[in-house]
Amino acid sequence: MKCDTSQSQSSIVDPPKAWRRAHPRWLQVTVLLVVFTAGGLVGAMFGIKSVHLRMEYYRQNADALPNAIVPRLKFILELTDQQAEHIREIINDRHPRIIEYREQGSAAMHAEFDAMEREIAEILDEQQAEKWSMFAERVRLRFLPP
Repeated sequence: MKCDTSQSQSSIVDPPKAWRRAHPRWLQVTVLLVVFTAGGLVGAMFGIKSVHLRMEYYRQNADALPNAIVPRLKFILELTDQQAEHIREIINDRHPRIIEYREQGSAAMHAEFDAMEREIAEILDEQQAEKWSMFAERVRLRFLPP
């Protein structure tokens, strides 16, 4: 008696389909959620670390901040070359004091930042001053302690 050992077409299962059948749908969804959540957390940690390192660099190298921020302000506020140079001087003057006041407490640092904000706003036209006010408020909320 001969046995037929060949498989029929209907019994061959595609490997991905076999895996799907082997694990319940809730387990598949849970694994995907865990993987995507872990990726999001790792990305957030790298982002936070990057911002922290950049802030620390500018605290230790006060003269580097104006070179990094003035071109950005020039683009955002549409500054003239003369305005940009004047803002660079203000930041060069005020930023080291802000760093110094950081060690003394947040009240002195906020006062110095407010003075810098007013001084810069004085050299801008109305439209630029409005954009500057919004930009400065974002900086205050993001980088200065409450």
